[in-house]
Amino acid sequence: MGSVGKRVFSGSFLLSSGNLLATAISAIGSIVIARLLNPEEYGLIGIALIFPLMISGLADLGFSSALVRFSSMKNSEKYLGTGFIFKLFSSFICGLIIFMLAGPFSILLARPYIVSMLRILAIYTFSYTLFSALTRIFIGLGEYWKYALLVTIQNLLRCSISIFMILIGLGVYGVIWAFSISYSLSLTIAILFLTKRAKLLGFNASAFKEMLSYSLPLYLPVLLGAPIGQYFNMLIAWFATNEEIGNLRVAQNFLTPLNMVGEGISTALFSSFPLLLNEDYKLKDAFRKATFYTSIIIPSISLAIAVFSAHLTLLIYGHAYTLAPTYLCLLALGGLLAPLGSYVIEPYLNSVGETKKTLRVRAFNMAVGLPLATLLVMKYGILGFIVSSLMSGLASAVYAVHMLSSKLLLRVNVKENIKPLIPPTISSVLAYTSMMMTNLFWIQAILGPIIYLTLLGLTFPIFVAKQYITELRSFTSDLKIAGPLLSRLLKIELKMAKIVQGSG
Repeated sequence: MGSVGKRVFSGSFLLSSGNLLATAISAIGSIVIARLLNPEEYGLIGIALIFPLMISGLADLGFSSALVRFSSMKNSEKYLGTGFIFKLFSSFICGLIIFMLAGPFSILLARPYIVSMLRILAIYTFSYTLFSALTRIFIGLGEYWKYALLVTIQNLLRCSISIFMILIGLGVYGVIWAFSISYSLSLTIAILFLTKRAKLLGFNASAFKEMLSYSLPLYLPVLLGAPIGQYFNMLIAWFATNEEIGNLRVAQNFLTPLNMVGEGISTALFSSFPLLLNEDYKLKDAFRKATFYTSIIIPSISLAIAVFSAHLTLLIYGHAYTLAPTYLCLLALGGLLAPLGSYVIEPYLNSVGETKKTLRVRAFNMAVGLPLATLLVMKYGILGFIVSSLMSGLASAVYAVHMLSSKLLLRVNVKENIKPLIPPTISSVLAYTSMMMTNLFWIQAILGPIIYLTLLGLTFPIFVAKQYITELRSFTSDLKIAGPLLSRLLKIELKMAKIVQGSG
């Protein structure tokens, strides 16, 4: 993968590090907020955000992805100004829709008492929509640190304002106001950053057409999926209580490390694959290795979260969220789809301009997920929703692998990618077994992670070839802060691999 490989790992690290810091702030804040509120109040926040997030997605037209791709190309300034003007206009329309239709939306959610919350969130809708698009520009420009800084500032503002407003007696309304205020302030900073880089008030019609022709195939699944996504949300709102939804939000909070790393890798790949568009062999080799490396990283995190779900929930959120461990354990299993290329295929397709194939994959996911979710949510509530998501995710991943092989003659080496899954599987099974040998909670909480990490380190060199470990060490060597530590650990793993696999 060469220099592109280093950019991917560097970009992934910066994006993941920024998201890690932002997530740490958000996690601490969410813990405090969840403890200050009860599960019903905490679940109500998620319900109030359903329509703002849906409207924001509908108005995007796929431009957020287009901004990453076109800002990474030469002569990007005309695309930046055009994208900014369009997103400014669409963001304003989003906020206006939420404000004007707050009443009907609250009735659709079967909670007419949240009208005022939705009107406050109209500010959030505008700021969030524009802020999310502008941060994508920094990714395309390769200025990953600015993205990391902005998301960190936003989470810090949101959490601190939320806690302050709850403490002065505003309760759930304080959290709602915090969303609107924090995104508005963060948006102001993002605009100031961009004005130093490019002129943002220039609109180029030809650039707009070019970006639109690229982004529309990405938007169609959003357009089709929004009503379906809203249908899922309605099902959950009708067949689950505020308490169950609050437990689901807590479980989803714990998934942020997994989502953060996965998104960091996918985004870095998306902004780096275009550098190899004229070198087909190198591009395919980069794709193959990217699927392998994600198969090393993602399942290890996924299985750790699943095994320690009960301990994580109890330690951090206490005894009130009794359903969250089960939800978390099931949700974390989605990371096991990494060997099928689930974190790499879409960035690859979008990078090479095959956005229509991305549309097909997403449409297939919806076609499978809709009937499954309808049946399972009505009967099993939140658990049915999680299981249907896992099943539709697996089906669409298999379909994507097949389509990639038949249409683009690009093969996902599933057999090779499965091997890195063995070390975390062995480690998680033995760690869980060891924890079950005692009923003492604190011994379980300390012993389990030690056993998991030790076994992972010992089994990794058995199933991962020496050349991959060597390449991983090369990619991570230039990383700031974590680079030296990762280099030492991988050096030890390489020595062990030479012993186990032979020094040849």
